[in-house]
Amino acid sequence: MLIAIASKSGELVDQHFGQAEMFRIYDYKKDNPQQISAVSVNKFSDETPGHSFSEQRFSQVVAALQGCRAVAVSQIGEIPEQQLILSGIQPVKTQATIVEALKLAHDSVCTGKCQGGSVPGGCPHQ
Repeated sequence: MLIAIASKSGELVDQHFGQAEMFRIYDYKKDNPQQISAVSVNKFSDETPGHSFSEQRFSQVVAALQGCRAVAVSQIGEIPEQQLILSGIQPVKTQATIVEALKLAHDSVCTGKCQGGSVPGGCPHQ
């Protein structure tokens, strides 16, 4: 499962969705999550208080996160959060370590046995 992380430090989820200029992409496997890439983006937020939603900037970020099932961020605005969900990407708000955030993001979208589901053979991400 691919999960994006907004992290400047490389250790913690420490960036707001709108301020991130890079997302680290991880392939989540419970015992061995690995960063497989890092994608650069233009910041979604134009930093103007009360700025309007920019479909163009948002679409560029979503395109960069293609294939990701979730994105862990320290904060996110209400409209971008709703739009991510509609795009098939689950936003997860946390300020945890990357390892903790990956587990949290996984658990927010996985329907396998790891979340009490009844998928034959259990969670494919274990």
